[in-house]
Amino acid sequence: MSLTDEIFSALTDTNDNASVAYFISILRSTPLLHQWLHIVAQNPKAVERLNAVIQQTVTPPEHAKTGRTLLAWIAHVDERFLKKDTIDANFNIPIYGGLTSQKIVTLVRQYQAGSIETSAFLLAHAWRKPPRSPFALLNATVQYLQTVFAQDRPNLLHQLARAADFFHGRTPGSISRVQFGHTSWWRLHILYYMLRNPKQAYRIGEFSRYLAAQKINIDPKSIRRFCIRHHIARDERSGRLPPPLHPLDR
Repeated sequence: MSLTDEIFSALTDTNDNASVAYFISILRSTPLLHQWLHIVAQNPKAVERLNAVIQQTVTPPEHAKTGRTLLAWIAHVDERFLKKDTIDANFNIPIYGGLTSQKIVTLVRQYQAGSIETSAFLLAHAWRKPPRSPFALLNATVQYLQTVFAQDRPNLLHQLARAADFFHGRTPGSISRVQFGHTSWWRLHILYYMLRNPKQAYRIGEFSRYLAAQKINIDPKSIRRFCIRHHIARDERSGRLPPPLHPLDR
């Protein structure tokens, strides 16, 4: 079957067939939902609450609006009974100089993308290897394509093609300095360093020494401008400070 035949078959499938296939796929690849469905099926009160949420006749409380907390509230169980997601718990905590892991990774992709639109680069990068969250990737892809056609932005398809060309023939991890300009290369090194060394604030000299160890010599003023541009918190304390007092000594 050609790609055209496959696409046409998918587009002309009935809503019921497509929905059921999608539902089963979600349950197979998401142990959390499979476990939750088993719990709900054995609790009439949970079924009643689920129907109310679907019909929008009840509003979940503020502490249980999304994710596992919402599922736990519907099922009338403690959140601890549901398996945790595999996504890093620190992903959205600003522990990297005031930035989150998500922001750091986005900056990495931005500098890797160069003149390619960053959202297109993110999408192409995510599709080229097995995703950690396949349904998050599917949602992102649908959102991207909706933007292309609903907002009449065909240039985004061109950017996606450019991103695909960038990765063409390269295995994951094979991208090196050859693909980037010098200014992007040293910035990428700093961002990778931050991901490996989470801190509330960083010293300019710390970055300079790290780059020098990689045989990359950059004017500290350029590093300072980089930090200011991306709102990376800087540790501007002078000299070595004594260790913080124990709470009982204060």
